[in-house]
Amino acid sequence: MPAQPSEQLAPEFRLRVDGTDLPATAAADVLEVAVLLDVSAPSMFAVRLINWDMEKLQVSWADDKLFAVGAEVEILMGYAGRLATVMVGEITGLEPEFRASEVPVVTVRGYDRRHRLMRGQKTRSFTQAKDSDIAARIAQEAGLTAEVEDTQTTLEYVLQHNQTDLEFLT
Repeated sequence: MPAQPSEQLAPEFRLRVDGTDLPATAAADVLEVAVLLDVSAPSMFAVRLINWDMEKLQVSWADDKLFAVGAEVEILMGYAGRLATVMVGEITGLEPEFRASEVPVVTVRGYDRRHRLMRGQKTRSFTQAKDSDIAARIAQEAGLTAEVEDTQTTLEYVLQHNQTDLEFLT
């Protein structure tokens, strides 16, 4: 029997944290999943959850190791069971909210790993190096794995002048 039109239009999502599907208890508390994809800046995500355990009468997710800063998050979205990965990133912060007369919530925020390339402006030089070697070195310093093609030409001197690594590489 074909799916009802309303079933085809109902969005679905799945979250994986460090390679494991979000536990059912956490998934039930998700209020919103938002993703902003950007080609010129690190893409970001925000997941809002109810942050209150009614049985224990205490906050549930703001201090849970499931959402530890640095944990990898994969976000899949789609319709009618056809989900696709829209973003893989890492948790960079938690924002608990406590408002009068409302249930506490927490927003789990994160970025794709390009955010690591935006940590501070640098001035430095590279001597007797290929562009591909420079890119690989910068990626390694940021804890990333670079997929670069050998640029063949060795450059005598390259200056990164008061730029973030992302600005320098682009």
